[in-house]
Amino acid sequence: MSLFRRRPRLARPNVSPTWASDQEWRSWEPPRNVVVGESHYTDALVALAGPPCERGYLIPVDVLLVREPENPYDRNAFRAEINGAKVGYIAAPIAAQLADAVDRAACQGFGVCGVVRGGLEHAPNLGVHVWIDRLTTAGPEITLMDDIGSVANWPRPRAEPGACSRNREGASCLHASTRGQQYGRFRDRAP
Repeated sequence: MSLFRRRPRLARPNVSPTWASDQEWRSWEPPRNVVVGESHYTDALVALAGPPCERGYLIPVDVLLVREPENPYDRNAFRAEINGAKVGYIAAPIAAQLADAVDRAACQGFGVCGVVRGGLEHAPNLGVHVWIDRLTTAGPEITLMDDIGSVANWPRPRAEPGACSRNREGASCLHASTRGQQYGRFRDRAP
């Protein structure tokens, strides 16, 4: 019998460091809508994306999920940060499932892939959607169940034209739709 408990190991990053710039994310399943409270951090999101525009935004970002065990409202809290700016929190039911594994591993936080989207002139709010199982840094191994966080409406593959986007080579297009129904057009930017 050991006097010391072995600390659980963290999973290694499971995406390429160039996932955003290589447009790898465009072929993934839809991101999850598990970041909440973005409306309280509008200034930070507008600083990242820009002011409302005709076509809106769809910007791939690294989202850092930082553990906040001393949070007075939720001892399981994880704040979501992009480029050091707080942009929301992980929804309480999801945070409750993650907190124990992260705490046992003595992990202060971990990075996941995400997108900032929205910012249309007629609907200016911006939101953060994440692929919580796509790690950009070491973090807990996460297996998604279908009922974890709502699935964001997600664009079809790049083959369909639609909202303009920018990448290193110039403009490309993306039609934002789900199950054949268009819900909006978004301009996306490479990081």
